[in-house]
Amino acid sequence: DGPVQTFRIDPTGTRLLVGTWRLPESAVGLAVVALDGTTGCPSLAPDGINFPGDVAFAGDGRTAWMYASMPKRQGALLKLDLTSCSELARLPLQHG
Repeated sequence: DGPVQTFRIDPTGTRLLVGTWRLPESAVGLAVVALDGTTGCPSLAPDGINFPGDVAFAGDGRTAWMYASMPKRQGALLKLDLTSCSELARLPLQHG
């Protein structure tokens, strides 16, 4: 729901990660679309994200790292499990 900000296909060509951002409430939506007919993640929304950033997939396409903008000039690197639709790790960062 909202303009697409992130649109990435995994290295295997089986998953598509789509991130949206809607103003004025800064609502973020993340979804994983399975391009191979398996189950995707209709809603993958880790807590506290203000804006979805760039994504780097693991070689097998099952996990991905994503940079996300957070409240109060903070950021984070999030490790996402695209199979179980969950956040595996979060590394806090400081915005400049």
